[in-house]
Amino acid sequence: MRLCLQVRALIAAFERRYAEAAQVIGWVNSDYTRSGEIREPTEQLIYGLLFNQLEANLTGDDIGVWFAEGARWSEAHAADYALRRIVPPRTSTL
Repeated sequence: MRLCLQVRALIAAFERRYAEAAQVIGWVNSDYTRSGEIREPTEQLIYGLLFNQLEANLTGDDIGVWFAEGARWSEAHAADYALRRIVPPRTSTL
């Protein structure tokens, strides 16, 4: 789940939707802290790319605010937010 959300946050950052990206990665960061787990190398790479985008386009204060907002979310809310706000599912036309 965390990797999927981290990728969606990176997509949002590349689309210049920095607040959404920072909120989602705020939840991901807090979930890593809660679980005591660490990012695998691929996850670290994605996080580095994402954080570079955030750092280049937001102030440190803004990053902190958005990270803190996302950290307060439940897992269900984080997943729902990413699905609806970042990469909405396509509706079938069949």
